[in-house]
Amino acid sequence: MELKSKLVKFNDRATEILGEKTTLMFKLENGHIHPILCLMKVHALDFEMCLINEEVNELKTEFETIQMVSELNIDFSTEDF
Repeated sequence: MELKSKLVKFNDRATEILGEKTTLMFKLENGHIHPILCLMKVHALDFEMCLINEEVNELKTEFETIQMVSELNIDFSTEDF
């Protein structure tokens, strides 16, 4: 359940980033933003997407591990220390 909520948050942010980039392109086409500033913002958004992609890949690996363990019916016992 926790993995799903994290994925939903990442998906929402990715959608927001796409909207922000679309807005920046519109502003650039209509002369409402300086081209260099637009490029810098687009690069920052692209970098954020790379970070999100890395997080999603880690969640995917975690999910696959959990799924594999559940399919193998491995039971982890707790140790008393």
